[in-house]
Amino acid sequence: MVGPEPGADLQGAPTFFAFVLAGILVSLVIESAMGVISGRVRDEQLTGTLELLCAQPVRNAQLALGYAAFPLAFAVVRVAVYLVIAVVALGFSTDSTDWLGVAVMLVVSGGAFLGLGILAAGATIVFKQGEAIIDAAVFAMVFVSGAFFPLSVLPDWLETIGRAMPTSFAYQGLRNALFQGGGWGTEAAVLGVIAVVGVPLTVLVFGAALTHAKRQGTLSEY
Repeated sequence: MVGPEPGADLQGAPTFFAFVLAGILVSLVIESAMGVISGRVRDEQLTGTLELLCAQPVRNAQLALGYAAFPLAFAVVRVAVYLVIAVVALGFSTDSTDWLGVAVMLVVSGGAFLGLGILAAGATIVFKQGEAIIDAAVFAMVFVSGAFFPLSVLPDWLETIGRAMPTSFAYQGLRNALFQGGGWGTEAAVLGVIAVVGVPLTVLVFGAALTHAKRQGTLSEY
């Protein structure tokens, strides 16, 4: 099966261009929350500054969340710039846009996937590698959860997997906020629960990874 033609309506809502735009915006947040954080930890290992940071009176949670602050903030700025370009230069209509919903969806999406990013950072500390695996995981999640085409074009078994992915809730919620002016509450609630449960748990795992590396004397190895 093939995807919709450009300009065709998708279930009576956005055009194909707008559909893909929403996918790109959420993907930026997901990539920043998952891939960029582990990459920063890897860079700290290579430059030798990770060991210096861990020697400071900084809690594990502060360190983990500190790594995440700039990438997520930068992703939000990029999303805002892309939206301005879409509206001003490309004539993207915002007549039905719920801007509060857009803001909420971006925030809860970042929080929901932040836990996976912290988990990946912990794995990088212990195993020294993993960026390729993380990149592949991000690509797979984005691909099967409807970033750039409707889930209905996938085989039934893959569509079922895609709809169960947290990324699917992020894409659908943002599209509802952008194109329908509402209907994003359920998706935001699901992602919010994932963030509230996932981030504290993965911070604990990150702390355990740091403790393990310190005891093994491998914190500065790469």
